[in-house]
Amino acid sequence: VRELLVQNAAKIEIMLPGVSVGVYSAGLGRKETGYQVTVAGIQSVFRQAHRLGDISIVLIDEAHLCSKDRDSMYGQFIGELRQFCPSVRFIGMSATPYRLDSGPLIKGDERIFTDLAYSISIKALIRQGFLSPLVSAKTATIARTDGVAKRGGEFIAGDLERAVNVDSVTQPALDEVIRLCVDRKSWLVFCSGVEHASNINAALLLRGVSSTIVVGDTPKDLRDERLTAFKKGELRALVSVGVLTTGFDAPNADALICLRPTCSPGLWVQMVGRVTRLSPGKTDGLVLDFTSNTRTHGPVDLVTVDGDGNVHTCPESAGPTKECPECKEICKKQLNHLLM
Repeated sequence: VRELLVQNAAKIEIMLPGVSVGVYSAGLGRKETGYQVTVAGIQSVFRQAHRLGDISIVLIDEAHLCSKDRDSMYGQFIGELRQFCPSVRFIGMSATPYRLDSGPLIKGDERIFTDLAYSISIKALIRQGFLSPLVSAKTATIARTDGVAKRGGEFIAGDLERAVNVDSVTQPALDEVIRLCVDRKSWLVFCSGVEHASNINAALLLRGVSSTIVVGDTPKDLRDERLTAFKKGELRALVSVGVLTTGFDAPNADALICLRPTCSPGLWVQMVGRVTRLSPGKTDGLVLDFTSNTRTHGPVDLVTVDGDGNVHTCPESAGPTKECPECKEICKKQLNHLLM
């Protein structure tokens, strides 16, 4: 989150020259108020709405992180802010305006947002040149989730890690990665737990790949150092669990290696979205899925949201797929119909 705050504040200053921009974040040691724009971390302000002054508009980035629970951090912050600023308006922004636990953000009695103001698909953004094209290759190794228990519609973290963090999956998967990513410069690897990530990172190092790891407990200075090195191209692989799935901006990333099964189409879209940023010299983002995510949710450029906020996935069961004999891309079959 700290990286996102600094990243967003810097971009707002570029987009709005002459507008004063402050940052409110305990983690960054900055609690700045009285600015025209304040970029804040919800963890720092959810009990501090009274200190922010007269706020007219709140823009919530990664709005899918907003729970409808009034006792959540967003719930407490919004409730208190409305007391001091009754005319305040909320605008949410997200590539995935829905949650696994409560569905579309604009539905439900406790919803924060009332309408979907604008929506565009990943496929359209790629076609219009705003995002990098995505390609995929069929993988022989698949992490099985048979028997993994679920809670709240998602796999239980500990059970999932135990199922995935096994040599029979890790070793052949990384052998495929070495072969398929030979021409890729910057790999993002998403894992199913801290121990899993540590094992994956160690296995990559043994294979001669310059790799590092970032998890929730990674100290701030060390995290910043590792992320900067990856963005500069000094490291080929960045292994993580949980902390880089949303909003992380590393345009140079040209390969996504997924070893993190999920029941959430939103999380799937967010993970793959990390390799859709445009970057000089980058032609596309390679997706290597060693899970059942593609089969369950479909390619992320075919996940869409309608005007009512409902998400529509394109799982394998929705239609036949085929593998291109030349580039190994997995794509939907074109069906020809003869009407008589």
